[in-house]
Amino acid sequence: MWGEAVVSALPSVLAPFGELADLAHGARGLRAAVHAPRSADLVAVPWPDIPRREATSTVPVLLVHGYLGSPTVWTPLVEQLHDAGFSNVFALRYNTLTSAIPDIAAQLERAAYEAMGRTGEDGVHVVGHSLGGLVTRYAVQCLGLAARARGVVTIATPHRGSAFAYAALGAAGPQMRPGAELLATLPPLRSSGGVEWLVVDAAHDVVAPRTPHDGVRGAVIPSWGHQAILRQPAVARVVTDHLRDVECHPAGARCAG
Repeated sequence: MWGEAVVSALPSVLAPFGELADLAHGARGLRAAVHAPRSADLVAVPWPDIPRREATSTVPVLLVHGYLGSPTVWTPLVEQLHDAGFSNVFALRYNTLTSAIPDIAAQLERAAYEAMGRTGEDGVHVVGHSLGGLVTRYAVQCLGLAARARGVVTIATPHRGSAFAYAALGAAGPQMRPGAELLATLPPLRSSGGVEWLVVDAAHDVVAPRTPHDGVRGAVIPSWGHQAILRQPAVARVVTDHLRDVECHPAGARCAG
């Protein structure tokens, strides 16, 4: 009995240590973040070194990394998306230290229209991690991107703020803190028109604790950390499955396979 209790408690006890290790690793990106371009740019993600599948969707998928992140964090998801037939995958590369969330969101909106222009599509899927999820949410809910957004996914996003943001440098840091005015002004996700949301949380995330959203699809991944969640195969699967389901939505059916 005691053994079972100890085992069941291990994730919550060890999670902070794993989180600190992940954050220390992420801090290595501080120098790169400082030298990142002041203006965001859209990066076409090349086809990964896997057997190429026939394209089943040309709708652009736009990936938005988090604080001190870069487009390289998306490698596992990119492979899954291409394997599922999403032929147009892009990433927003932006400076997490020099711009506030509304400014980054405006850059995201412009990048979304650029991606649609490149592909000849009139809609876009958006996936954001951590700060990138808040940027995505602001662009969709406050800047009108809801009119073009189809499937929208937030991963390990501090929808109600994060205490870790008190240590975050840059203009976006205060906007990610608990009780921040920007977070308080965001409407509930379910009020975003026809946008198909998916909220993905890590089961043991001390940076962005799980936030339930009424009327919105959610997924909890048995991951031990805020950064490590992006390396979990389950994340790539649930995100890809969600976007494929959204593609089938007009027919009122779920995608097979």
